[in-house]
Amino acid sequence: HWAFYFTKVVVDGRALCIDVEKNGSKLRIINVYGHTELKERTALFQILQPFLCNRRPIIMGGDFNCTPETSGIQGAASTVKKDSSTCALDNLIKDGNLKDVFRFLNPWGRGKVEGKIFVIILCVKVLWTF
Repeated sequence: HWAFYFTKVVVDGRALCIDVEKNGSKLRIINVYGHTELKERTALFQILQPFLCNRRPIIMGGDFNCTPETSGIQGAASTVKKDSSTCALDNLIKDGNLKDVFRFLNPWGRGKVEGKIFVIILCVKVLWTF
C-alpha cells in the first residue's frame, strides 16, 4: 500500500509535487504541464528546481511542451530547437541526476524527438527500487 505524506501544488494547474512511501521506500513524484508560452514554461522549470533537492528518488513526468536536449545521445535526431525552456529543463534533469526513461531504455533508438513532449524522467534508482 502507498502512503501519501506530502502534497504541494507548486504552480496551480501546472505542477504538483507528491511524496509517497511504499514498503519503507520513499519517493517524490512531480507532475508537470508545461505552459505553451516560452517565458512561462521557462519560469515553471526554474520554480521546480528546489523540489529536486531531497534525498528521495524522483519521478517527474508530464507534458513539458518542449523536449529535453539530445546532444550526445546516440541515435537522437538533431532537430530539437534549443530555447530557454529547453535549457531550464536540461538543468532540472542534470541537477536532479535524472534520466529520460525512453532514452534510458532505448539508447540506440532513432525515434523523432520533436514530437516527444510527454516525457517521464526519473532517478535511475527508481527502476531498481519499485
